[in-house]
Amino acid sequence: MLSSLFQTWVNSRSSWVSSATRLCTTGSFGSKSRNSRGSLWLGLCGLSALATWYSQDQKKIKLDSQVVGEEAKKLNPEDFVPIRLVSNTPYNHNVARLRFAIQSSEQEDFPAVSFVLVKTKDEQGNDVIRPYNPISGVSAKGYFELMVKKYPNSKMGTYLHSRQAGDSVLVKGPMRQYPYQPNTKKEIGFVAGGTGITPVYQLIDYILSNPKDHTKITLLYANQSPQDILLKSELDALQRKHSDRLVIHYTVDQANDQWQGEKGQIQKDMLKKYLPRASHENLIFVCGPPPMMEAISGTKTPDKKQGPLSGLLKDLGYSEENVWKF
Repeated sequence: MLSSLFQTWVNSRSSWVSSATRLCTTGSFGSKSRNSRGSLWLGLCGLSALATWYSQDQKKIKLDSQVVGEEAKKLNPEDFVPIRLVSNTPYNHNVARLRFAIQSSEQEDFPAVSFVLVKTKDEQGNDVIRPYNPISGVSAKGYFELMVKKYPNSKMGTYLHSRQAGDSVLVKGPMRQYPYQPNTKKEIGFVAGGTGITPVYQLIDYILSNPKDHTKITLLYANQSPQDILLKSELDALQRKHSDRLVIHYTVDQANDQWQGEKGQIQKDMLKKYLPRASHENLIFVCGPPPMMEAISGTKTPDKKQGPLSGLLKDLGYSEENVWKF
């Protein structure tokens, strides 16, 4: 009741607030006594300031509700849906972390391993579509996050990096990429490079979030420099929390004096040293830029099928049955 009375008073204050402000400034109140004049002056000044604050605060609340209070839309694996961007945060010199608001379902929003498609148009009006694996984790509800690298002249990277909070982006998904089942393998080894960490992180987080899944995990992750390592704080936190199940090895091409990990590109000796041995009980996932994929496992076919195994993993005795290419 008090709130409604105060709102009515604020709505009717426009006829006198300017006068109150003038009186507060000049102190001119006619022939009133000194005490009465001082009390009235303080009261009007206080009411004017309070009314001004309330009006400005209401404008802010209205503005925030337009951005944050918009109804979140549900993702659709059959069609592109305009999904609202909540935040766009720089991660390093060419990577941004984007958070989108969605209407969550009662089931898992992103089963492991799954991705979404993002669509925009280029300057000629042609569709530009790219896949991204969310990195927000299995416990995220009401949102998902993408880690997007802006390559030189990249159409989608440039587009997404330029989006601001409140903008809508066309998203389709999620689409299942690999049908993971707990405890089907004794050990899993991951070989990742650059932004290839996103589906890897998604699956690692998924496995470790299930206390009934006893699969052991090894990650070998390559980057150009320590500053280019994506999700390092999240990965290190998982390793500290699950030290009995997760082991991570980093390697960089350009190491500084403080670097204590491996140096250089992933070679046969690193794979042999760190990965689970070739066995039907174990599985190796590989994800990275095409040159890395070609050297380690061979790339996927043009129609995105697994294709034959080649490269260093084949030389080490692994087979197509225990290697999966993201």
